[in-house]
Amino acid sequence: MRLLTASISSFLRDRKGSTGVMFGLVALPCVMAAAVAVEYSDLVGAKTELQALSDAAALAASSAYADGNDDYTAIAEDYINKNKSDSGPLKDIEVNRP
Repeated sequence: MRLLTASISSFLRDRKGSTGVMFGLVALPCVMAAAVAVEYSDLVGAKTELQALSDAAALAASSAYADGNDDYTAIAEDYINKNKSDSGPLKDIEVNRP
């Protein structure tokens, strides 16, 4: 029993190799935090692009409405379809008329 107690005590006092264990425990949360940061950055970029595109389409439609054009919804739809990026996060958006 004394040998077992001494072995366990020696094992708990030994600090060799603890750096590797700590790195292993900390690496996964660090990588996950970096992945979340990248995804959040992509989300904010897509939101900004969508907001700019919808604002510009609204301005185009309101300008057409002010000029007396009754087909202002088609003008906004055409504006969005012509100006959305073909490779970004908004490449698959669809415009639905009310």
